[in-house]
Amino acid sequence: MAILQIPALHLQQVVVAGTSAPDLALGPGLMPGSAPPGVLGNTVIAGRRLLYGQPFAGIGGLHRGDMVRIVGGLGVFTYRVISTRVVRPGQADPVVPTADARLTLVTSDESLTPTDRVVAVAAMVSKPARYQGGAIGIPPASQRALSGDHRGSDSHDPLGIVLVAGVIFTIVLYQRWRRPWPIYLMTTPVLLAVAVLCSDP
Repeated sequence: MAILQIPALHLQQVVVAGTSAPDLALGPGLMPGSAPPGVLGNTVIAGRRLLYGQPFAGIGGLHRGDMVRIVGGLGVFTYRVISTRVVRPGQADPVVPTADARLTLVTSDESLTPTDRVVAVAAMVSKPARYQGGAIGIPPASQRALSGDHRGSDSHDPLGIVLVAGVIFTIVLYQRWRRPWPIYLMTTPVLLAVAVLCSDP
């Protein structure tokens, strides 16, 4: 879809189409329903914070005034970061359409529960391109990978099931075994590893 360049993070990444889990395994993804890069509207790009090269690991460290550049089919466009924040459940959704030309970069927060999102919003400082494509709207739930459940609307996430089963199994072992240290040493690393995988967008 485009090339994303963030000099402050020494980042240059190819942006793929889509923000499903398989899409984001390839790199940052343009959220379906958002504006194409370089036109009026909200261009939303989501990326991994922990896995697959950690392309968006530094998004939360961007500062007001940092520049972002997108090279795409419609041209070369420059944006300036205006805010970086954590968005929690119940707060205004940063991926909704806007009237101005802006770029919204989204990733998961640093907690083990992926309910919050780290968002960097940048305003376009170059001239927007004309867009003759289809209607721009709110991305479908299946593609809004960071809207609370990091894997979209799929409530049967295999990693989540493994984590819950592991916690239950560990609790049962703790209750039946009088020496908890061996259980702690065996289960904690595995549970932490699964929790980290679950926390990534």
